[in-house]
Amino acid sequence: MHAVAWIQRLASGGPDARSRLEAALAEVGPDAATVFTPIAAEAELVDAAILGRSLVAAEAAWRADLTSILVPLGLALPPHVELDGPARGDSFGPGRLGHSEAFTWLWGEFTSVRRSDPGAIW
Repeated sequence: MHAVAWIQRLASGGPDARSRLEAALAEVGPDAATVFTPIAAEAELVDAAILGRSLVAAEAAWRADLTSILVPLGLALPPHVELDGPARGDSFGPGRLGHSEAFTWLWGEFTSVRRSDPGAIW
């Protein structure tokens, strides 16, 4: 809700705010869906209820949510990416490992609390 409120505020906050929002979305947009890249043993994780649904289903739900938020504001959706996962037999496809500097920085911000206490159980 907080993010949606800010997106709405920035999208309608004048030309400068909107252009900066569009630039930020364009910068991280190509990496956004890569967090849904399928992982090895995903079916087992879904069967054990560790994951509530497949990552492909999660990406589809995320994209539907984004569509309902961004499209009415005239904002572009992130591009579709090929979510190349463990079909090759590895744990992580290139979608999980090949990120831009902008995404790497953002991921670092989102995960900084977890890294601040490596011994903690979250």
